[in-house]
Amino acid sequence: MSKIQSLCILLFICLGIVSCGPSTISKPNLKETAKTIEAKALSLMKQEAYQEAAIEYLQLAENHPEQSIQYRLKAATAYFEARNIQAAKQILDQTNIKSATFPIQSLQKNIILAKIALSEQQAERALELLQTSTPNNTPNSILIALHETRADAYDQQLNHEQSIDERLKAYSISDKSTESNIDYKQLWKQLMLLNLTTLKSKSTTILDKSISWIELAIIFKTNQINPQTLKSELNNWQYLYPSHLANYEIVPELILK
Repeated sequence: MSKIQSLCILLFICLGIVSCGPSTISKPNLKETAKTIEAKALSLMKQEAYQEAAIEYLQLAENHPEQSIQYRLKAATAYFEARNIQAAKQILDQTNIKSATFPIQSLQKNIILAKIALSEQQAERALELLQTSTPNNTPNSILIALHETRADAYDQQLNHEQSIDERLKAYSISDKSTESNIDYKQLWKQLMLLNLTTLKSKSTTILDKSISWIELAIIFKTNQINPQTLKSELNNWQYLYPSHLANYEIVPELILK
């Protein structure tokens, strides 16, 4: 499953978190049906049956107008994953969200629109959509999606430092349940484009756990011509960060160099 796919599935879960509430007590069967259909739609997403999932979400939006925004955003994302961009755009155009009333949903809509813009090579437009304030109660998973989408836009513009900064921000607020949605391979690729002086400068401004990435890049850049020293320094780094994302593929590859 690709990074974008996993991010979108994560967004579905968050859409459920910020939903407007369950169906009324007078319709218990309808409420139970909604849970069943939503579970089916999520299962279809995991199976990459995106078109079918979108149809299920649209049915939920019709049956549950009090949660219509959430389900329509999920449907739009499903159509985007199916590369049915026109359908995704149409749903979003028809989904009027007042940012003052539903700020988190408005942010999620902009993230989807930005992804569509990026698929059309419109990085500037994507960044315009993502230049928005974030509500204080925005779930970290949505903030990660925001930073990752911004990073993708800067990647299109070949703005390596801004891309790095966005992914480091995403990593700084991640945990075990969300860090897999960070494109850490792309982050490392961009870090390798920076010289040692720039990396050391960045290391003086970062105070959170994302400093681990800068430290790793500095270790490699400093010791890459001395394999024995490099291996020793990498082992020390792994001791400090035993569960770090880089330990899965990046560090083993560096040790073998």
